[in-house]
Amino acid sequence: MESRSVSQKLDVRFFNKLRLNWERLQFRMVVLILIAIVPLLVALIAFIIIRAGEVIERDANEKLRMANSSLASKVSIWLSFNESALKELVLLPGIIGMDPKQQKQILQAMQKAHPDMYLIFIADMKGTSIVRNDDHVPINYSDREWFKEAISGAVGYQIHIGRTIGEPVLGSAMPIRDASGKMIGLGCYATRITAITKQVEASKIGKTGFAYVVDNRNRVVAHPDPNFSAGLPNQKNEPPVIRDLGNEPPIIALRQGKEGLFAFTDKQGQRWRAYVSVMLDNWGIVVQQKEDELLEPLLLFRRASLVVLAIGSITMLFLTSMVIRRALHPIGALTDTVVAIAAGDLTRRAPVESNDEIGLLADKFNFMTDRLRELSRSLEQRVTERTAQLEAANKELESFCYSVSHDLRAPLRGIDGWSLALLEDCGDQLDAQGRRHLERVREEAQRMARLIDDLLELSRVSQVSIKDEQVDLSALAHVIAARLKEAQPDRHVEFIVQPGLTAYGDAQQLELLLTNLLDNAWKFTSKHPAARVEFGGIEREGQRAFFVRDDGIGFDMAYAGKLFGAFQRLHSPADFAGSGVGLAIVQRIVHRQGGLVWAEGKVDEGATFYFTLPHNSE
Repeated sequence: MESRSVSQKLDVRFFNKLRLNWERLQFRMVVLILIAIVPLLVALIAFIIIRAGEVIERDANEKLRMANSSLASKVSIWLSFNESALKELVLLPGIIGMDPKQQKQILQAMQKAHPDMYLIFIADMKGTSIVRNDDHVPINYSDREWFKEAISGAVGYQIHIGRTIGEPVLGSAMPIRDASGKMIGLGCYATRITAITKQVEASKIGKTGFAYVVDNRNRVVAHPDPNFSAGLPNQKNEPPVIRDLGNEPPIIALRQGKEGLFAFTDKQGQRWRAYVSVMLDNWGIVVQQKEDELLEPLLLFRRASLVVLAIGSITMLFLTSMVIRRALHPIGALTDTVVAIAAGDLTRRAPVESNDEIGLLADKFNFMTDRLRELSRSLEQRVTERTAQLEAANKELESFCYSVSHDLRAPLRGIDGWSLALLEDCGDQLDAQGRRHLERVREEAQRMARLIDDLLELSRVSQVSIKDEQVDLSALAHVIAARLKEAQPDRHVEFIVQPGLTAYGDAQQLELLLTNLLDNAWKFTSKHPAARVEFGGIEREGQRAFFVRDDGIGFDMAYAGKLFGAFQRLHSPADFAGSGVGLAIVQRIVHRQGGLVWAEGKVDEGATFYFTLPHNSE
């Protein structure tokens, strides 16, 4: 658990550091330049890798083809040479004359000229060797495939195990014809294949590449692997046999006519590439090499290209960072100067390090700072003067409020009191109209007193100091609602208060705010026998807003601008009592708390008053 916590802290620090770096102009410029250049570099390297890869792969395939072509050429020459020697033999008069003594001399001379032809003989039409270059007893070869092909009139070839030497040899036969063209026998030879084997071994490519030759029946003629050569006895010491490679993928492809480049996977899952071709008498030549070795230069080139890409990217990152850092150093110095000046240090000046646009900007910024310093001194002086004027005005306002509170109230109380005394003492001497006039005098004096009280309250809202504390608005709404119901218990009004609504502000002013709004709702629902008043909160544009909603007479939105003006009324005093100051007090309280207030309504459908407080709490 502790290690996980440490890991999470490291992750948070890393991402915070990355976020702070991203906010730096230098970091963003480096990233943007790399985003613009690195893809081009990657595309260039990728193009080079692809093009070079094609060249390297083509060269590797060409190497296989050249090795195959060279071996095929050498094998063809070897076969043609042996065939030409045999053709010369069967055309010699001494051979056609069928004189055994003369034939033997010719055969022995030919064997000396061709040492690999260890056996040269003349066979009769039944396949028996009647004259040989050696002294071996006659042998019947009628079971040999080369004899069957030659007796039919063609040149016969066959890879088989020599009966006298017990190793793979090439046997071949050609018809001997007399002057009339009649076949009178066969000229035959058996030659060792060591020459081909040496050519196959010389065709080795790399560590894993090799070549081999098969005859027209898919039997091994030559193979570089001694354990794979034809004619070797097996582990049970049985007679040697010719290995058949007809199931090898390259030979299968060859017999299907797919000459050329060929890729395959062996039984061990190893990938190979081979070049296969068909030569004289349908013999097959195969040159193959492991794909990973054949394409090793391509893999090495790709790795080297990636290393070059990495080194190039790092070098480009370093050089780009250095160039941008040098270019942005004057901007950084100017930024530090701006931050210092924003913090209030108007004595700070930006260094002018060059004559370019940045140097000109720094110079003009210094000029602006000097002007700002002069304006700041002038402003401080004006603020001092205006503060003194405001203090004097506040003192005059306090004096005016004191005068209103004491000097104007006494005459109003006198008017109301003497009017009451006149009614009580002399009321019976006045007629009904006179008493009504005195009642109107008293009502107007009392209304004047209420207007003075409201005006003083409006003035007091603007002057009183604000305390920032958490206030339970839901609890305040319940208290005010109970107070209203207690004042008029005969009314049927349903109060709905959303629980848990709190806000930060001055408790006394917020209570006065809610009192005016709820009293307003109570007043304008008085014409309804059963009314509904609601206090709640909503989310509006990401901010908590509070509202007081009623289903009273409402108002026309065309006159919404007059709602919060002092002494502005949308309804007759005869219909609804009041001085028209309540909503002005609400607006002044909300503005002093740093919030907003507005209203929505429809005639005869009720009204909703919204207000926000900047540091509200849910």
